Amino acid sequence: MFHSSKFQPRINPVYNNSPAGQIDRAQDLRASITLNRTKVKELGNTDLVCWKKGIPTNTVTLRQLEYGEMDMWQQLANTTAVDDAIVAEDYKVALSDISVYLTDDIDIFRGTLWYPSCRVSTFSLNIGDPDALIERTFTLVNENEMIFQNDNKYVVYLSYTAVGSSVAITIGAGAYALYTVPVDDPDASGTYFLRCYRYSN
Repeated sequence: MFHSSKFQPRINPVYNNSPAGQIDRAQDLRASITLNRTKVKELGNTDLVCWKKGIPTNTVTLRQLEYGEMDMWQQLANTTAVDDAIVAEDYKVALSDISVYLTDDIDIFRGTLWYPSCRVSTFSLNIGDPDALIERTFTLVNENEMIFQNDNKYVVYLSYTAVGSSVAITIGAGAYALYTVPVDDPDASGTYFLRCYRYSN
């Protein structure tokens, strides 16, 4: 992790064309990874036999001051601004990405910290005392965190409404001329996309 003088988190819902947005009034955003490994031993042997590997989990905690708006709740539920009633069931299959844009002390953009495919685990509201600011805390879980730097420091989102059975998209040309042309993944030559989702309304 490198130093950042500005910490500007954004949220990108994955489904239902729910709009992305700035995470307003964020007070704390941190992650803690659990490797989910279990020691395997056996009777009569003082040495470790092996490790049983599970799927790692990354717990992302976001603490935010309450400011009377529903946008964060809607984005985490992958709904839109017209949905003014959200229930716990809405969070069962919803996924959201959290991106943090990192700059140095002279405001030069250095990279993106990315928490992909976050799912709501718990949320709470805290009122410390009658004069305190109300805080909302979201605990999210995913399996990864990444830092993008150098020629691959941008995470670009593109959505397309498909009609028919054959679709061709050229990023950087035509209807997508304003999008940045993808750069090769330096760790996997010929790979440009990190993820693609298809959903129907």
